[in-house]
Amino acid sequence: MKTLQPDTANAAQFKKKALELQSGDPPELPSPEPEKVPQQPPETIPQPDGDPIGPDEPDQIPPLPDPGPPWPEPDNPSQPMMF
Repeated sequence: MKTLQPDTANAAQFKKKALELQSGDPPELPSPEPEKVPQQPPETIPQPDGDPIGPDEPDQIPPLPDPGPPWPEPDNPSQPMMF
């Protein structure tokens, strides 16, 4: 049976690496570069050139009709109302 002799150079590198890992300080890893996301300009809403209803134009909305009294009046004021 043949016994394997460790290569002294490889053994020294292995021992050095093992000691580095046991030292308690984590090995420095290069920080990954953040992925750059292309930024688009904000969407703009087109604005009209002027007021849609000018100050010299009449109102476009007709007035509301008069609602009248809040409840109907009884025919005879001496009689109570029935709801």
